Amino acid sequence: MSNIDEFRRDPRASSAILVGTSQYKSEAFPNLPVVVNNITGLKEVFTDPSIGFVLPDMCSTLVDPDQSSLVSRAVRRAASTANFLLFYFAGHGIVDRRGNLYLGLTQTDPDDLATSALPFPTGRDP
Repeated sequence: MSNIDEFRRDPRASSAILVGTSQYKSEAFPNLPVVVNNITGLKEVFTDPSIGFVLPDMCSTLVDPDQSSLVSRAVRRAASTANFLLFYFAGHGIVDRRGNLYLGLTQTDPDDLATSALPFPTGRDP
């Protein structure tokens, strides 16, 4: 039996965080209006009793977050109660001059990624 089969049997052991940024204040990033439907559709599939792997109250969605702290808090909260955590992001990814990846949020400023975007490791390691 694979690990995913184990979580499918007990969706109380799983959490999902679905983050999507569709609107950007900076003209450097074009808006991505389809992101909203993407997040909504994934939540429907992930929480569907016949094919999903997580209970509806264990699947959080954040659409157009403007601060990285909102995402970080949601990840920490979900990770504290789950054996399996899926983190999904839809939006612009930005690589800085040093090769660090940032996930673009509504208020992301391309000239100040460190304080206005979500550093990718935050999504992997709460």
